[in-house]
Order: sequence, then C-alpha cells, then structure tokens
Amino acid sequence: MGKKRVMKPAEEQQAILDATGRVLRVNARAGTGKTTTLQMITSAHPGQSKFSGTPRRLRRRGRKRSA
Repeated sequence: MGKKRVMKPAEEQQAILDATGRVLRVNARAGTGKTTTLQMITSAHPGQSKFSGTPRRLRRRGRKRSA
C-alpha cells in the first residue's frame, strides 16, 4: 500500500476544525471541500461527531410549502 496523503486544510477548513465542541452549519457550493472537511473532522475526533445533511431538492420543497 502507498503512503496516505495528508492534506493541509485551507483557512476556511481550519476554522471549522478549530470549532470543536460546537454545533456548526456549513454552507458551501459543490466542489468546495465539504466532504474532505468532514473526513478531517472524523480523523481528528473519531467517534465524537454527528453529521446531518439535507438534499437541495427537499429544501426547495420545504420553502415552497412554507410560502
């Protein structure tokens, strides 16, 4: 097996990683590194994190119903 590549977090990712013990909401566009950031969090704090996501389609549906 090859070496595991260690990625240095971007400034925005580091701010998220530094916010341990808090509830966070991360809004970002596709391809900005959300999944990578989640992987960094779980590596740094195994068994201490919970994640939830809402598909865009369901958010739109909810907005239409509440309008």
